[in-house]
Amino acid sequence: MAEDDETTDHGSRGDDDRAVGRTLALSDGIFAIAMTLVAFQIQLPAAGPPLSPSGLTRLLTGSQLEDHYVAYLITFAVIGLFWLSHHRLFRHIVRADDALMLVNLLFLMAVAAVPFPTAVLGRYGSERPAVLLYASTMAVTGCLMGALTVVAHRRGLMAPGTTVESLRQGLWRSGSAVAVFTLSIPLAFVSPTITPYMWLLLLPLRFFDPTGRKKSRRRRGAPSCPV
Repeated sequence: MAEDDETTDHGSRGDDDRAVGRTLALSDGIFAIAMTLVAFQIQLPAAGPPLSPSGLTRLLTGSQLEDHYVAYLITFAVIGLFWLSHHRLFRHIVRADDALMLVNLLFLMAVAAVPFPTAVLGRYGSERPAVLLYASTMAVTGCLMGALTVVAHRRGLMAPGTTVESLRQGLWRSGSAVAVFTLSIPLAFVSPTITPYMWLLLLPLRFFDPTGRKKSRRRRGAPSCPV
């Protein structure tokens, strides 16, 4: 009987590992495709006859491509931050149930959609609807990343020893993205061209630790989940 219990336990752990592994494989694939498609949004404008070297230089550095460059850099950085949070969260997830996989699919649906608002922002960067579409998409994506963390914690899918403090740090990182993009929406009604500069606040906020987790870890040596 003991052998049967042990076999069942090993089988259950194997199923859990496969579920987590397949979820991660799908997620990484979607992230890779989205980040690649973002680069494809940079398209040279029609230039007519063959250009001289100086003409091509002016075309590459001109205002027609400036918004495309800015949209690409911001989007690649933001998707990269979401990928880091997702990767770090899944380091500490030991099981993946239907609820977690459903929320993860919704999150990936938002990530896969990001190249579209990026293309719109690159082409119409000074227009209010383009900025609103982009900010709204990123805010929704951040909300779904936070929901993924909450679902994993509340359904007991995370490894023992994961502290509440470290979970708060993960929620801060996704929540800060939601806050920055949501608060930028009213600004877009005033000045769409200035709004993208507000999104740069994500970088310092990413490394801000409101929980004092590093100091706490030095005192107690507690395990953490740096999501």
